[in-house]
Amino acid sequence: MTNAERPENTDRQVVYERTIEAPRAVIWKAWTEPTLLTSWFGSQGFTCSTGELDLRVGGGWSFTMHGPDKSEWPNYLAIKAMVEPSRLEYQHGASKGKGFEVVVSLEDLGSRTRVRQLATFQTAEECAAV
Repeated sequence: MTNAERPENTDRQVVYERTIEAPRAVIWKAWTEPTLLTSWFGSQGFTCSTGELDLRVGGGWSFTMHGPDKSEWPNYLAIKAMVEPSRLEYQHGASKGKGFEVVVSLEDLGSRTRVRQLATFQTAEECAAV
């Protein structure tokens, strides 16, 4: 269990969980292959343009989310850990070294996969703002 996953951090955490009708290996590829990741990542109605993209431990991904209202949201993911095919950890922020921690867990359910994203913010106030 990482520091971000400790139960005492619940006022600083947001959990997203969904079961997807695809095997875990397919979901892992969607998270770790650049052409696949950039085709789906982001909120509904948004598009994504990529700058730097180095999907390995120590690497990162700089990208801009473009909102339906023409707003732009710069982002950066710093890859902290990858355990194929079950776990991905990254720091998500608007710039390198800032933001919140995310742990993505992929649970094998045969022909389906449970995807769990745990985001841990630095403060309860930052979490509440999300």
